[in-house]
Amino acid sequence: MNESEFWNLIESARRSASTVDKASRYLVDHLKEMSVSEIVDFGRHYRNANRMAYDERLWVAAITISEHYTSDDVFSDFCDWLIAQGKTIFDRALANPDSLADLELVGKGDGIGHEGFTMASVASEAYEEKTGQKNFSHALGLLPPPELKNANTWDGNPETLKQIVPRLHAKYATKL
Repeated sequence: MNESEFWNLIESARRSASTVDKASRYLVDHLKEMSVSEIVDFGRHYRNANRMAYDERLWVAAITISEHYTSDDVFSDFCDWLIAQGKTIFDRALANPDSLADLELVGKGDGIGHEGFTMASVASEAYEEKTGQKNFSHALGLLPPPELKNANTWDGNPETLKQIVPRLHAKYATKL
């Protein structure tokens, strides 16, 4: 599976499902019908996209949308949610996190981090259902933790959020 096929499958899931959870199930069901190598390729493309999204500017966007501090676990779930939105929205958000203001975010508030949670395990679930084995991380290979891109973009002061993501701040930051 190449990167284009990965994003096409994500897009099919997004169009076919009303929630991220349902899109995750759609992906598992489709992946388990593919070869083991395609499932592993999907996992590698997914991991790469998740690593690309590990950017402090997106973390600031997640904080602004959720209206409170966002832990690293919740931010990871946010990145998973972002991948589930498809390549166009993903790429736009990587280039300009404030572009997320164009979306109506169903998961706004406390739910934003949990919206993408099920996406992270899609490839491993499909692998386990296909092979009966729970060693997907071994098949995928381990990498060191990603380096946070654009580190030190935000000084931790809620007032400076509006300078980094002004449209998101205007739309969502009522409690910050």
